[in-house]
Amino acid sequence: MLESDIHATYFYVGVTSRETATQELADTFIKALGRAFTTKDKPMIDAQQAMIGTAEIMDLNPALLPIEKAGVLARRTLAH
Repeated sequence: MLESDIHATYFYVGVTSRETATQELADTFIKALGRAFTTKDKPMIDAQQAMIGTAEIMDLNPALLPIEKAGVLARRTLAH
């Protein structure tokens, strides 16, 4: 969900087995997932945003991976 030119909502998820989950395991898992986001994902996203600024991403000629094809095609469709 785009919130503005430089702010977006970022969703992430993790999964554990219902059969083996205890409250302690769930709490530990949630804590680890949050730590992974705040120490790895967020710094990378913030650094990218600092470099991109308000430029249109496709104007920066980014390297594209095959997994990004759907998003790129959607952007191109919406641009026309």
